Amino acid sequence: MVIDKPAEKLKLLRMRKGWTQEKLVEVLKEKNPKLRVYQVMISRYEKNKEEPGTEIKQAINEIFGQSLWE
Repeated sequence: MVIDKPAEKLKLLRMRKGWTQEKLVEVLKEKNPKLRVYQVMISRYEKNKEEPGTEIKQAINEIFGQSLWE
């Protein structure tokens, strides 16, 4: 099975770490305290209902060590 959608990759990578959406928000805020990111936003990203802004994309990419969004 190939996962090529950023939303699916985000959820898979988060779950592989055993993180809840809330934990991912904590990690993102630790990385950059100025980020305005909340659990509901992560849920929307994972359901492909919304795409994160540039700063949040960069932080997510750095946390997981790969580029989810080009």
